[in-house]
Amino acid sequence: MSRVFPIIAPHLNVNDEEMLIGRWLVKHGITVTTGDPLCEMETSKAVAELNAEHNGILFQSTAPGSVVKVGDRIGLIGSTIEEIESYLSKEKIMKQEKERSGVPKTEIRATPKAQALAKQYGVLLSQVAAQGVRGAIKEADVLRYVEEQKTNRESPAESRTTSVPPEISRHVNDEGELSRHELAVAQNLRQSLNTILLATMETDLDLSPVKHLIQLAQGQGLMLSLLHVALHALGRALPHHPRLISFHHNNRVYRYRELNVAFVVKTGDQRLYAPVVRQADKLSVNQVAQACHAVAMRIHRGKVELSELEGACFTVSCIAAPTISRFMALPNRFQSAILAIAGERSILMSKNGQITMVPGVTLTLTYDHALCDGSYAAEFLGRLVSEISRTTMGPERE
Repeated sequence: MSRVFPIIAPHLNVNDEEMLIGRWLVKHGITVTTGDPLCEMETSKAVAELNAEHNGILFQSTAPGSVVKVGDRIGLIGSTIEEIESYLSKEKIMKQEKERSGVPKTEIRATPKAQALAKQYGVLLSQVAAQGVRGAIKEADVLRYVEEQKTNRESPAESRTTSVPPEISRHVNDEGELSRHELAVAQNLRQSLNTILLATMETDLDLSPVKHLIQLAQGQGLMLSLLHVALHALGRALPHHPRLISFHHNNRVYRYRELNVAFVVKTGDQRLYAPVVRQADKLSVNQVAQACHAVAMRIHRGKVELSELEGACFTVSCIAAPTISRFMALPNRFQSAILAIAGERSILMSKNGQITMVPGVTLTLTYDHALCDGSYAAEFLGRLVSEISRTTMGPERE
């Protein structure tokens, strides 16, 4: 007798209830045997292969790049594709019949008190469960559902005119919709975070050599800042860590051909832009500073071209406020990493075997754990600190 077996997303990491389906290792409709690797499952900690538990034909029901929860069905294995499609068709019909008859789609667990309270108010436990209750339904879940229904009946007009709950809406003013620019920024970051396994790592930087360099530059009439030194140093450090100038898309890894690094600029009307310094690996620190000043001026004057905001492989965000000791920035879409530079403060560091107080900042790297691990990130930050500390003035790259 033939049977159809579900392929279930396993619980790979105790801290993760969701995971990303990487690439399918076996094509749809291909025969597999027990133990064959079927697909890659990505969690916040690692990438693992999911192996077949039965012999048969693989039926993929979930696309690569999809985020699934532990216990979700991502595919099936059966004797033939036709058998699996018949199984799914019957399953769909049964589901529709259950919905029409009011029978819960899955077994719903509830405490005795919750069952009694639901019966008292004439509430179906399936309706309570549909509000996002996880695990067994408790008395408080039923009461919350009853109160929500009561509020909706008493203030239908208010519920239609606002997207926030009534108990919140009476305390706030509607300030209108997000601007097109804000929406574009939010969409870019949301799409990026949907594909990135975020991780962070930070280190402290002794600013003594940088402050000396800045004083030398000012003596030569050049407005130099830590941002410019960091961009120049990134031009030296990033070629040694290619995964930080790459990204993955549809299960393929892409690496940028040129080392174009973006930096964040905020305008007077609170808009955020990320102009690009082209080929930072071929510029002196003087040339990096000049390029930054020029494009920042065009942004503030509203003269920046779209081409000046495209093609960055990496981004730097600098918040120089002295009250900010550290912060985490979010990578842009089609980038795998971003560096956050916080405000200057006094920090304790070991110098020549002695603990001393020096001017410093915290550098925080946010990166895609799918492309590089913590050791890789640590090596990069170590190299970057070294490159920043040994930056010197010069017309060309040293």
